[in-house]
Amino acid sequence: MKNIYLTISLILLSIVTIQAQFTVATHDGDPITDGSIFTFSALGEEHAALGLVITNTSTGIIDMRLEYVSITNGDDLGDWICIFGGCLPPPNVTVGDILPLGGTNDWTTLAPGETTFERNDHFYNTDVGDGVNYPIEYVFRFFEVDINGNEIGDSITFTYRYDGTASIEDMAQVGYKLYPSVSSDFVNLVVNESVSARMFNTQGQFVKEYDFVSGSHIIDVSSLSSQLYYLILSNKQGQQSLAKIVVK
Repeated sequence: MKNIYLTISLILLSIVTIQAQFTVATHDGDPITDGSIFTFSALGEEHAALGLVITNTSTGIIDMRLEYVSITNGDDLGDWICIFGGCLPPPNVTVGDILPLGGTNDWTTLAPGETTFERNDHFYNTDVGDGVNYPIEYVFRFFEVDINGNEIGDSITFTYRYDGTASIEDMAQVGYKLYPSVSSDFVNLVVNESVSARMFNTQGQFVKEYDFVSGSHIIDVSSLSSQLYYLILSNKQGQQSLAKIVVK
């Protein structure tokens, strides 16, 4: 089955507060923010794995956890997750579990600036469903704990969605053209419909908001600091696309 890997970030676009100590992204670098939804039409690790990369953005050591929040239209016989130094095939984890199951280990703590990219943490689904009730959705939540195991700071909740009935048309994104993707002054954006856009930095912090009508537009990035930014485009139908801008 052809894999349609869709990073439609249906994000609850709120400003990340000063309490945020970490960010989460896919292996491709796309942000996983609170409320994100990732949709797949394929099964298995090769074609439908969602990479999970945690980065410590604080100046101190953090201790992370992952909560298995819920399943919709499925069970715990199709969920495969590799996180915090271990891979857990079904039915070893279920709704309500906090990972790692044994609490703090050498893999849950991250030093300042440390990332889990090299660990290849990921989640994927092997449950084909009943052929009628779709999508199958798995909801997870990353959060930080203190030395006593108590939750602290902000959390990031995201959804892994499998829809075997979805077509490319069903999961259409906002059409756009953005160039150049690397700039120190201006970026050109072309859209074929009216869209709203919100810009975030790699720390998940809200930067700017825009409204564009169909046509060509110039985005001034000259006042932004040098780094990668994410521009989330949304149309009136609720479809979204993610663009990346590197300010040098």
